Amino acid sequence: MLITDKKINLKDLFNIGTEIEEYKDSKDLSDKIKYFLENDIERIKIAKAGQLRTLKDHNYPVRMKELNQLILKYL
Repeated sequence: MLITDKKINLKDLFNIGTEIEEYKDSKDLSDKIKYFLENDIERIKIAKAGQLRTLKDHNYPVRMKELNQLILKYL
């Protein structure tokens, strides 16, 4: 399971709370780590969903297709 710092575009890449978790400051991070260490089922569920999303949408072939489209746009 990934817990990462809050980013503007993170919600465009993952469903926050179901595929990934974000934190706003060190206290929030500490609280979320403690919570998810105590809640195995929820942690595992988010981890699996995040992994599936990554394998589906954030892989080399997908990124290269996006890069190719971007390059062709400027040729």
